[in-house]
Amino acid sequence: MSSDRARDTDEHEAIFAWRGGHVVLLAEQVGSLWVVARGWRREDRLVDIRRWSFSDPRLLAGQVRRLVREATGNHHDADAAASALLVWSAEQAKATDGCSDSRGSVPLAPPDHLPDGGN
Repeated sequence: MSSDRARDTDEHEAIFAWRGGHVVLLAEQVGSLWVVARGWRREDRLVDIRRWSFSDPRLLAGQVRRLVREATGNHHDADAAASALLVWSAEQAKATDGCSDSRGSVPLAPPDHLPDGGN
């Protein structure tokens, strides 16, 4: 992974963050929705911010995969980001549901079985 591309994620954090190229992605759970925002880095700020909301974290992972692929042109980075997002969302679902086992967690799908997010 180059110094310009990093995935900053702690599966116990309330926000999923990814950056690569000139793009930053931030995702969070808001009530029953899973939300991702994309911003373009310009100097010390984010510009041209766009936001998408999904009822299912698997759809969110598909959107993250598409956005990362667009930002980097790298399918492996896109699959890795989508997989990391699914792990993070499962942890968030557990924390929200208060369960300590896999019941109620988000099923993990292999990256090639994730839907691509649409506009």
